[in-house]
Amino acid sequence: MGDKNGSLPCPCGLKTPASLIRVVFMRSLKAGGGLFLMVAILACQVAAALGQGFPPPPGKPAIIEFARPACPVCRAMEKILLDIKARYRDRLEIHFAYIEPDEYLFKKFGITIVPTQVFLDAAGREVYRHEGLFPEEELTRKLRELQFIRE
Repeated sequence: MGDKNGSLPCPCGLKTPASLIRVVFMRSLKAGGGLFLMVAILACQVAAALGQGFPPPPGKPAIIEFARPACPVCRAMEKILLDIKARYRDRLEIHFAYIEPDEYLFKKFGITIVPTQVFLDAAGREVYRHEGLFPEEELTRKLRELQFIRE
């Protein structure tokens, strides 16, 4: 079930060390078992904070959207990115990072304004950054310029 490094997929989409999942599972069983999913997701976030599973692995270009749930401009940007994700799913990855659970990523990438979009090439290197609302037509033009998509 795990990969060759002993990692397991998690409900949040990250890979978490199998030993950590086992410990969390055993402790949640002792506590009544009902908290397993919530605790497993928390364990994944801890693993991610330790550098496992994020940023996305190299292979496809990616956009990381840094946002705050209560921000109206962030919500508008999320709709735009979800549309882009649906159209270019096979060529591009899009990930969302929110300040409360993902503060370590905000610090790692030096994010001070939301929304901010960070563009990573297929090797995982940052190649572009945009702050604020990025209208869909302009975003699509930038994705072509960066050669993330072709039409």
